[in-house]
Amino acid sequence: MARKLNLALEDFFSFDGRFRRLEFWIANLGLLLLQIATQLVVGPFFGESLFRAGRPSWFRLALNVASLWPTAAILIKRGHDRNRSALFTSGLLLVIYIFPEVGLVMVRFGVNLMNDWLKIPMGLVAMYMLIDYGFIDGTQGPNRYGPSPKGIGAPTLDVAATFD
Repeated sequence: MARKLNLALEDFFSFDGRFRRLEFWIANLGLLLLQIATQLVVGPFFGESLFRAGRPSWFRLALNVASLWPTAAILIKRGHDRNRSALFTSGLLLVIYIFPEVGLVMVRFGVNLMNDWLKIPMGLVAMYMLIDYGFIDGTQGPNRYGPSPKGIGAPTLDVAATFD
């Protein structure tokens, strides 16, 4: 039988175990809502607005850096369910998460690092991760990262033998 959905705070900081697609999507949605709430509540104290796009700011950079660890934990656990190593997932995460942040910092100093040629591979990696991590089912049964979160391949309890 599949385990129930049970997301705890430690799931956002630990890199061990596996996330099903449902846990992956709910954890990402929760993290996104937390980021939006932080931007709405704390942002005005720094002269920020959620709806002002395209302008790099230190507040947004700090918010993204603060959410890097939970984002990495969510993606690595989902990668484990797909039988991907943490190193593989970290490399993909580096391309789609860190490069834009470096680009925003460089824009603040007058250097335009985010050329169009850099946006194409970032978009391709983001699409790959969306399809592979977000929509394709995980490894059936146990893999090198632990038992299946769906309970597939786990030992079953023989109820009839209990009454013998």
